[in-house]
Amino acid sequence: FGSSTRAILARPTPAPYVLGPMCSMEWRRLDAPFQPAPQDHAVAWLVFLLYVAVLVVIDLFCLQTPWGTGRMNVHLAARLTAFWTCSGLLFGVFVWSYLGFDASVGFVQGVLLEFMLSFDNLFVFHMIFNV
Repeated sequence: FGSSTRAILARPTPAPYVLGPMCSMEWRRLDAPFQPAPQDHAVAWLVFLLYVAVLVVIDLFCLQTPWGTGRMNVHLAARLTAFWTCSGLLFGVFVWSYLGFDASVGFVQGVLLEFMLSFDNLFVFHMIFNV
């Protein structure tokens, strides 16, 4: 090949353009990082706080047994684990639709990390109470 052919082949192709997050219709390059506007963060925090408040009310009045009625059984523990895991993943869907894919991956990674660290705490409690 001649030098002009190598120069054409070595020329980088421009990155394709995609739509921004689902809440906005702005076009952005794929290689450009997404920077949400400050009001996007405020709305996301407001939705998060309302979501957590509603989940705590559901947990206290619908999922838990009445105060002081006894020990937790395996069925209730499995139900609570499924509820909180699904609610975390559901909020991850909101983060994806509102703030974009990168933010949702970070949120889901945080949820999974906290879930794994909770198992670590179980082993620590087991070691402490068996001493």
